[in-house]
Amino acid sequence: MFVSKRFWGAFGFAVLIMGISLPVQAQAEPLSDLPSEQLSGQLSGQLSEQPSEQRSEGLSAVELMPIEPATSQAASESSYLAAEPSAVELAQGRRRTSGRAANSSFIGVGADFGYADDVSFAVISKIAIADQIALRPSVLIGDDFSVLVPVTYDFVRYSAEIGGFQLIPYAGVGASYADDDDGDDFNLLLSAGADIPLSRQFTFNAQANLGVLNDTDFGVTVGVGYNFGAF
Repeated sequence: MFVSKRFWGAFGFAVLIMGISLPVQAQAEPLSDLPSEQLSGQLSGQLSEQPSEQRSEGLSAVELMPIEPATSQAASESSYLAAEPSAVELAQGRRRTSGRAANSSFIGVGADFGYADDVSFAVISKIAIADQIALRPSVLIGDDFSVLVPVTYDFVRYSAEIGGFQLIPYAGVGASYADDDDGDDFNLLLSAGADIPLSRQFTFNAQANLGVLNDTDFGVTVGVGYNFGAF
């Protein structure tokens, strides 16, 4: 009888210890080991236990945070990047246009002062045979008839801008022919002048001509030529 009491007393004491240790282990169990349904239930229960004022303050703080529109900033940056190459292409196009006009051949009309007569009608031309080398024949019609054929070199390196236009000087040597009262006359010709491209189609030209050797003749020819490309 005494043994059975001791047995039942020890058994009851062990049951009591196990009942106490089980809740402690349940509390110490990490949240990550719990099932997802139980974990979400515990979190929602903790949120519901918070006062309503704290929840409203948290939501209002989040709602009041300024949010910069990323789309407008991206649109402005893309528009800037899209506009920038167009300016570069425009500047390059102007340089290409100026280069074509400067190196192109042309034919035109003008007037000469002094070489064949006081004032003569002039047909001017330029035939580009290299980047900076050109043949510039011209015909002067007045009381006398003259043909000037100089070969010139363009000094592009010493070009300058005047009023937004590019002035390209040149100089050269050649021959001239004059049909006047004294008969036919061939002469050594020295020429110097400048081309001023006005546009892709037109070039203004001014040229001074000096005939030496047989006779001394001097005149200045000015005119406008129509560009027709390289020869």
